[in-house]
Amino acid sequence: MDRAYAHLRSFPIEPISVAPQTIPPENEASSGVRAFKFKDPDGHDLELIWFLPDKGKDKWRQNSHSLFLGIDHSAIAVSHTEQSLHFYCDLLGMQIDSRSLKWRATQTRLDNLLGAKVRITALQPVEDGVGIELLDYILPGKGRPIPSDWKSCDIASVQIELVANDIELLVDKLRLNQIPIVDSSFSNKQGYLIKDPDGHTILLIAE
Repeated sequence: MDRAYAHLRSFPIEPISVAPQTIPPENEASSGVRAFKFKDPDGHDLELIWFLPDKGKDKWRQNSHSLFLGIDHSAIAVSHTEQSLHFYCDLLGMQIDSRSLKWRATQTRLDNLLGAKVRITALQPVEDGVGIELLDYILPGKGRPIPSDWKSCDIASVQIELVANDIELLVDKLRLNQIPIVDSSFSNKQGYLIKDPDGHTILLIAE
């Protein structure tokens, strides 16, 4: 983390965190993990993360001379954890990997939000892949909702792609649960664009 942080600081980045933060022992799920948040040139939030030997995926502990190893997960802010769990787990088939509550001074410094308190639920696909982390902010309260007129070409727009092993069966299941299909015009019906309960864009693609 120290080397990665020093490397980032050699560029004109916009930091979010005041410095790399170490998750305290009382947070059992993430104790000892180090993290630092910053913005990319278009203003998207990014996070450097370093895991202890007993935390994170095995692939992050393989011998490597590379400083940056890959993408562990995509984090999204949600308004209601249980509502989002119904969508991502019950409908899309992801699995809960861990739950934690982060707050106090460490989270305040990490998010640069006074009194930040966030309920975090880490999700993993059934097979190996990039996870999704649900961030349900208790304090300082819910943020702004996603504007309904955002287009996929807008810089602010973010899209998560999920691979389905039986996409037609999954889409039928979504329709039965009144999940609208935003766009199904992809070639050979191999892709469907949907929205989660908070308006985050999800692209389902066939395996």
